Amino acid sequence: LDALTAAGDLTEYGERSNELIVFAIIYSFSQDAISEFTGSIKYLQDFGNIKSHNTVLAVLGNLVEKKYILKRDYEKDRVHRVAYRVNPEIIEKYCSIKPNNR
Repeated sequence: LDALTAAGDLTEYGERSNELIVFAIIYSFSQDAISEFTGSIKYLQDFGNIKSHNTVLAVLGNLVEKKYILKRDYEKDRVHRVAYRVNPEIIEKYCSIKPNNR
């Protein structure tokens, strides 16, 4: 419910549905402002019912550019990986719920 509330609050600022879906998914993994989403693009595509892999990549890029989510590149087992988490400043600024409030 918290992820949907956070995403719903962003609709007031004109965010598109795919962005809201991906934001809500990432928020659900990172709402404590410490944890990160380290799942796959395929997971976001399937769970968000988004038809195209490229659309998910574009949505992630838009959310990072708008500073709604933060991206962290890292290497694990010599493989480049990416983690995303919600920007706590955005939650505090735009949303009625706050990180760590349950």
